[in-house]
Amino acid sequence: MLKLIDIPAIENFPFIEQTFDSPTLYGLVVKIGKELNKTIIQVNKNTEVIDNIDINFDELNAKINELNEEFSKLLEDFDQFKIDIDLQIANRFELLINQVRALLNDYQRYFNAELENAVNELNHRIDQIILGQIDVYNPTNGQLENINKVINDVYDALRYDALTCNEFENLDLTATEFDSVEITAFNFDNNGKSILTNL
Repeated sequence: MLKLIDIPAIENFPFIEQTFDSPTLYGLVVKIGKELNKTIIQVNKNTEVIDNIDINFDELNAKINELNEEFSKLLEDFDQFKIDIDLQIANRFELLINQVRALLNDYQRYFNAELENAVNELNHRIDQIILGQIDVYNPTNGQLENINKVINDVYDALRYDALTCNEFENLDLTATEFDSVEITAFNFDNNGKSILTNL
């Protein structure tokens, strides 16, 4: 602790005061003595002020020490609080992770079961498929019909350039003339009108 130096009070300078003005050496000493006594009085007052400063400084230093102790305690409390909060966060985070894992496991089991059911249903349907017994939507009439009929209807719809029997008879083609065209069965069924009527 900082402590200012104790300064003892100074006694007044003793002298016999002369009641008349004199230019003598003693008269000068008396004047100097008066001034010296004034200075001594001021020094003594300053000493009291310094003593009071010492007292105030001691009180201030004690307060600072109290504040340092309180601050140290606050730091300790804060460190403990941080440890407690970190522990609570870690515990809650671990609990949350475990809950998420459990939820993911439940969803995984659910999706696995649903996927297995879907695969089984698909395999069952594949096993039940027999070509010729499949029903599909017929684009020519919008009905759900047997695939064989739908294929024939679609094929017939594309044969708009085919010849009817009457149209073929009216061409009056001989077998030799017909053979010379070398028309394929597909072209005869689908493009016979354009090919044969332009001979």
